[in-house]
Amino acid sequence: MTLPRTPAFALQGRLGHEGGGVWRLAARQASIGGSLLAGNFLYDPRRQPAMLSGRLSGARLLLSDLGPAVGTPGEGAASAQAPAGERVLPQREFDFRALRSMDADVDVAVDMLDLGSEALAPLRELRTRIVLEGGVLQLRPLSARVVDGRLTGFTQLDGRERPARWSARLELADMDLAGWIRSVRKPPARAASESPAALQQRRDEARHTPAAAAQAYLTGLLNATFDVTGTGGSTAQILGSLEGRAEAHLREGSISHLVTELAGADLAQTLGVVVRGDRPLPLRCARVRAQVHEGVLVTSSAVLDSRDSTLRASGRVSLREETLAMRVTARPKDFSPLALRVPVLVAGPWRNPEFGIEGRGLARRSAAAVALGALVAPAAALLPLIERGRAEVTDPCAP
Repeated sequence: MTLPRTPAFALQGRLGHEGGGVWRLAARQASIGGSLLAGNFLYDPRRQPAMLSGRLSGARLLLSDLGPAVGTPGEGAASAQAPAGERVLPQREFDFRALRSMDADVDVAVDMLDLGSEALAPLRELRTRIVLEGGVLQLRPLSARVVDGRLTGFTQLDGRERPARWSARLELADMDLAGWIRSVRKPPARAASESPAALQQRRDEARHTPAAAAQAYLTGLLNATFDVTGTGGSTAQILGSLEGRAEAHLREGSISHLVTELAGADLAQTLGVVVRGDRPLPLRCARVRAQVHEGVLVTSSAVLDSRDSTLRASGRVSLREETLAMRVTARPKDFSPLALRVPVLVAGPWRNPEFGIEGRGLARRSAAAVALGALVAPAAALLPLIERGRAEVTDPCAP
C-alpha cells in the first residue's frame, strides 16, 4: 500500500478484514504529528494495481506532516531554520515508483490546512478529490477558503513520463491580501483578527479615512490566475522548468504612503511622511501580468496607481536559481522640492536580496545639479531635484 511517510501517530477506530484480502478502516480519530484527522477507507488488493478508496476528513492538516510526499524533510521542517546559502524550494526527489504501485480515489474535506509558515494564514474548508490512476495523480476539483476569498482549480502530476510532468490551473477570487500574507502587515497589526468582518473594516478604513494610520504596506482584494506546467523529479526541478502565465489585480486596495515615496526616492516627501506618520493611499488600480519560461518569471506589466504616484515594476524572478532582479520606477503626481527620481533596484538571492538605486539616473541628476550650482548660483543646484508632478491622462493599468 502506498502511503506518505508521517510523524508518529495515534489512531482510534475499527479495522476489518474481508475475503480476498480486502481491508476496511473506520478511523474515528487520528493524531498524526500536529494533524487531527478522521476517515473511512477501503483497500482492495484484488485489483491490479491495488485500489484505495474512501474519504479523509478532519479539523487540521499540517503540510509539514506530509513530509516527503510533498518534497519536504518532514517533521520539524516548519520550525527548522535553514542554514544560509541553502535553497528555499524543496530539493527532495518524489518516489514515482510508489506512485505507480497503487491506484486511489479519495475525497478530502479538511477544515484547515496549515502551510507551515507564520507569514501565511492557513487555508480553510479544503475540499478536493485525490485520484491516482496508472501513475497519474490528480487533485480535481480543488477548492479552499483563503481568509475571506476562494482558491479553486486543479493540479496533476504525471509520473508516467520521464521526467514527470506537473500542470496546474489555479484561480484566487477576492482574497484579502494583507489577511493572507501576514508579512505585508506592519508588525503591530500582524496579530490582528483575520475574520472577514475585521478585514473588511480595515480595508474600508484604509480607503476612506485619510487620517488613519497605515496598518499594512499593501491591502486589497486579490484576484489572480495561474496557468503553468513544469517537469522534474522534485518541487525545485518542476518550478525551475516552469512554463505558463500569471495575472493578478487588486481591488479596494491601498498602499503605504511611506512605501510610495521610498519607491520614488523622494527625500522631501519621505521625511514629511516620517514626521507626520504613515497613512494609507487608496489605489486607483493595481495589476500584474507575467510570463514564465524555463523557470524564469518575467513581468510584462506591473502597475500600482494612487493619487500620489504611479509605480511601475519590471524585471525577472528566477525559480531555477532562486534569484530576482527587479526595477521600480515612480511617476509622481504632486510637487516635491527634493526628489532624486531614480529607479529603485531589488536584486540578489531570495534569502538575502539587496536594495539600491540606479546609478545612471543618479549620476545624471548629480552632474546637472553640480553644473547649475557652479555656473548660476548655489540655489540653482536644487533645480534638477525639484519634481513638479504629472497627472495620469489614461488608465495606467489598461492592457
